[in-house]
Amino acid sequence: MRDLLLISALALCLVIAILFSSVDTGIAQTSSSTNYKLTSQSTTNCGGGHSSSSNYKIFDTLCEQAGQNASSTNYAAFSGFQAQTDLPQLTVSYSTNSLSFADLKATEVKSTSMTVTVNTNAPSGYQITILADGHLRKTTAAVTTTAANEIIARISDGTVSANGNEYGYATSSTDLAIPTSTPSKINGSATFARNEVTTLTFKIGVSETNSSGLYTQNVTLITTATF
Repeated sequence: MRDLLLISALALCLVIAILFSSVDTGIAQTSSSTNYKLTSQSTTNCGGGHSSSSNYKIFDTLCEQAGQNASSTNYAAFSGFQAQTDLPQLTVSYSTNSLSFADLKATEVKSTSMTVTVNTNAPSGYQITILADGHLRKTTAAVTTTAANEIIARISDGTVSANGNEYGYATSSTDLAIPTSTPSKINGSATFARNEVTTLTFKIGVSETNSSGLYTQNVTLITTATF
């Protein structure tokens, strides 16, 4: 069985798109508490386990005697050692889909923040990546522009400074440049996630050499869960 990927994407200042891959699965009893979630249970069997290669993954069981489905008006039971519980789930919520720094001065660093909240029952967890469509640029400039008088430079030294003509984001104490070609991972988990919150803080420090005007950039956040 190939790993299933569920993907949620947010484009700041543009649109929110949630894309789900189709999957066939069974439903059975789920056990959970605040700190754990058990999606499959086995009481007695004589062998089996997980096997995988670069492209495939198998979950097998030996000595199962009589697994079958049963149902009534209010309940359904999917019995057997490999009976699974939940449909693959990924829910992502964003505190906003548009951010603004308002008026800027060369004497100060301005910042604005948003949060991403993830819930998923993916056993292999999830990751959030970030990608921009180009530099933070004047609204009158082409998306692909790199002209110094039309952009705010991407940060390169780890800290956005006043009068620095630089721009970036942070999820911790280090300021980072937003990639424009290959998405970069900003956070994630190796297992299930329950209301896990990632805070992104975007920072800017303009200089007196920057051209006055309105600047814009589309930033895409992609959350991918692996089952």
